[in-house]
Amino acid sequence: MYANGYNICHVDLDSHEGRAYLREFDGDCHWHADMRRSGGTSDGKVTFAISTKREPAGAGSPGATHAAGATPKLRDGGDAEPGPLSVLITSKDPNSVRKLSADILRKPSGGVACCVFVSPFGKGIRNLVNNRYLFSHAGTPVSPYANVFSLLRGPRKFEKDEIHIPVWKLWLCNGSSNGNWYHIGDTDSFPSGWHSFVVRWDHTKPSLELVIDGQVLISVNNYLPHWPEQFTSEITVGAWPRPWSEHYIETCAARWKVLENAFDTSAIEEEKSAAQSLPRCPT
Repeated sequence: MYANGYNICHVDLDSHEGRAYLREFDGDCHWHADMRRSGGTSDGKVTFAISTKREPAGAGSPGATHAAGATPKLRDGGDAEPGPLSVLITSKDPNSVRKLSADILRKPSGGVACCVFVSPFGKGIRNLVNNRYLFSHAGTPVSPYANVFSLLRGPRKFEKDEIHIPVWKLWLCNGSSNGNWYHIGDTDSFPSGWHSFVVRWDHTKPSLELVIDGQVLISVNNYLPHWPEQFTSEITVGAWPRPWSEHYIETCAARWKVLENAFDTSAIEEEKSAAQSLPRCPT
């Protein structure tokens, strides 16, 4: 049986120490300290050190740490402030997926962006075994799917004549499982390497677009009946919200972010330019 449990955590930023109190349900009617996972301590306590964040070279004095109360900059392209480094998102490491706030989906205008290392045909994200998700949001992540917003690469359709045709797809689905797909083919003429992907929308027009390397490749205005009606807290970057191995992009991602000004030409050009200077993905 899988045990039901919960943890209570306490962190002390002054002493740089954390404590987690592990609790486990006995299967009957009592909660007690989880001594199996805590190493036998009577109160189920596990202690751990909290590392300090060091500034990169050139930012302040060598080896300087953040002062108490300061907000550290994220190192590897985190949710709030993307950094210069890329992350390999792979099913071999479920924790490699990234997250963005889904609040942007509630807004009448906005977008999401990410730089992705597009693998050669037959490898990584271009290994055509299933849908591989660059962005995904789903209120109901299992069939019948509902409240879906996603960008992915996969078969044109899961039917005999089209399952071997690769496309980049936008998939939307409202709260009543009423969805639609918008796609553009992927061919050998689209080179491997880093590319910037932006999905943006403006409900006042209405307009929904997929922009790759500054070029609008999908543009539709009939999408509003399929737009999600309810939202979770997160947009998953690099996989589907449920951890199915076939849905990971199996390649590197960088600069994942939400865009408040997604129709600003300078913002799109910035993402396009950044993709050209990223290091090669170690796949």
